[in-house]
Amino acid sequence: MIIKDNSMKKIYTCLLIGLLGLSIYGCGLPLSQTNNLSNTSNSLQTTPAQQESTLIFYLPSDDGLHIIPHTIKTISKNNTATEALKEMIRADKNATYPLLPTGLTINNVTVSQGIATVDFSRELKNLSKGSTTELLFIAMTVNTLTEFPNIHAVTFSINGTPITYLNGHTDLTKPLKRDESYIQKKS
Repeated sequence: MIIKDNSMKKIYTCLLIGLLGLSIYGCGLPLSQTNNLSNTSNSLQTTPAQQESTLIFYLPSDDGLHIIPHTIKTISKNNTATEALKEMIRADKNATYPLLPTGLTINNVTVSQGIATVDFSRELKNLSKGSTTELLFIAMTVNTLTEFPNIHAVTFSINGTPITYLNGHTDLTKPLKRDESYIQKKS
C-alpha cells in the first residue's frame, strides 16, 4: 500500500510509533507486576458469588407443648427476618400436624429501634382458638425473629392493622420479648 498524502503518512507514522511504544513498555514491566495482574483475574474467577449462612426458625415439638429450633443453610442475602418466617411457615405446612392456618403468608417485617413488626395475611385470623396454639404461635414467631441480633421484641399486625389480642389469650398491645421457657430442652 502506497500512501501519497503527507497528512496520512503522519497519522500512520504516529500510530506505528504509539504501538511500538506500548509494546516496548509492556515488555519492560517487572515480573512481579505481571504476576499480580494474572492473580487478580484468577481470584475474580474463583470467588464465590454468595456466602453461605445459617437461618434459624422454630416449630412446635411433637408433644405440642414446646418449640424446637430448626436450621437451614441459605445464601447470606436470604438470611433475613422475612425469609426466616417464610421458612417457618413452609416447614409447618409440611409437618404431620400443622399448627398454622392454610394460606398464611408474611406481608412484611419492619424493624425500628429493635422492635420488629410482623404483618401477616388475613389467614392468621383462622388460627385455632385454643390458648396452647396461640402461645406456640407467638413463641415460634418471637423466638424466630429474636434470633436476629437487631431484634429484641416483636409486635403483630394483620394486613397493616395492629393486633391487640389474637384469640383473647395473650395481650399483644405491647412488644413481646424472647421467652426461652417454651424451647424444648435437649434430653
